[in-house]
Amino acid sequence: MTPAQAITELARSRVGSVLQQKWRLDSLLGIGGTACVYAATHRNGKRAAVKILHPDLSMNEGIVVRFLREGYVANKLEHPGAVSVLDDDRAPDGSVYLVMDLLHGHSLERYAKPGGERLELARVLRIADEMLDVLAVAHSMKIVHRDLKPANVFLTREGQTRVLDFGIARLLEATGDAMATQTGAAIGTPAFMPPEQARGQWDSVDGRTDLWAVGATMFALIAGDRPRRGQSVQEELYQAMTTPLPSLAAMAPHAPPAVVAVIDRAVSFDMAARWPDARAMQAALRAAMDTTIRSEREPTTNPSQARADTAPVLLEVPSQPHGPVEAGEPQLTTGRPLVQRPPPPAAAARSPSRTAMIASTAAIVTVLAVASIATITRFARPRHAESSAAGVEGAAPVATTLHAASAPTPAAPPASAAVPDAPPPAPESAAPAASIAASTPPASPERDAAPKPAAPRAKTPRPANTPSSNPFDQRF
Repeated sequence: MTPAQAITELARSRVGSVLQQKWRLDSLLGIGGTACVYAATHRNGKRAAVKILHPDLSMNEGIVVRFLREGYVANKLEHPGAVSVLDDDRAPDGSVYLVMDLLHGHSLERYAKPGGERLELARVLRIADEMLDVLAVAHSMKIVHRDLKPANVFLTREGQTRVLDFGIARLLEATGDAMATQTGAAIGTPAFMPPEQARGQWDSVDGRTDLWAVGATMFALIAGDRPRRGQSVQEELYQAMTTPLPSLAAMAPHAPPAVVAVIDRAVSFDMAARWPDARAMQAALRAAMDTTIRSEREPTTNPSQARADTAPVLLEVPSQPHGPVEAGEPQLTTGRPLVQRPPPPAAAARSPSRTAMIASTAAIVTVLAVASIATITRFARPRHAESSAAGVEGAAPVATTLHAASAPTPAAPPASAAVPDAPPPAPESAAPAASIAASTPPASPERDAAPKPAAPRAKTPRPANTPSSNPFDQRF
């Protein structure tokens, strides 16, 4: 049985056991290079995660001290994106363990495998932004993670990003501790490791090392594969020491150029060419997010239309109707006075639909005008013949004029004829009634002397002080 198989067998056998009569191990969550992680329940009912150091490492007292000390690094950050450590103790077999917050969700490792699930680009950018926010606080306190990768970034059910294993990468780092491993030992995952870390140059490791790992994690999530892939861990480690990563554009052509630029700079082989700190990379990432979202929401497919839409409208008023801009038609320009330019002569030929619309509008206006004149004439004509022989005081001038114009012109009276008892001249206000009386033939003496037959009962004339003589009021 290999050492890895022995560790796996031991890790599975612990499920159901109770640590120090307090924590019952409910299930195995995962096995790492230094420890195993379990979901556990305290005797008071509280749920938590328990990380147990491997037995061979637990026998080294120096490693145990470092494990306990570095395990509490995340508590110093006091950032919601870091996982806090609640307690520590020893298991019955002598293994040291830490009690931490129990998270519900999964790591990002499932999205960094070929043929696996994929995250939307906006989600990847948001996760990276939250990672950089945690690192900005850690780096300000001189704390470097040293082992950032998709497996150490957790996505909760609520959509929150949590960074795992702060300080664990320093467990075996050679920084002057006599109990640590020899100088030059490489700690971390080669596929997500910058060259200075792969070479074991720990004096050069700083915040830019973590920024390289953030860029490599984004690379894997967008491209759907690890940034490096070799036949063995040793081959990947050699690649990390000697070979720069290719551009993200070569592995993921669909990635927006603004996002590619941020990631390519983060994973630069030369440390001096990377982002100087987490806040600088975060600001550049947010600017790339804004550019990407704006380009997706406002695509430009017609350059001439885009120019017309962005030109100041108040500087010039075109005479043609609003509508799609066609080739050859006058465009809105800037810096000129307010003028009206007629459309080019060939505009009608290019726009038959516009000509047809104008002709249809003119025809409709003509029909409505004719219908209006006919309606007014109909309502202006009086209903009884006798009303044409007598003027009505206060009648509407419009109706009187129409009636006088429509009546036939009477023959002129003989010169010797006299009109007895002629009425006095009408005042100026009765001019319309006088025009109607003048159009009636004069009376004859012989006709007046003859006896008149009984006439039908005449209708009572309309009072002179009628409030309104509008034809529409008389009709209805």
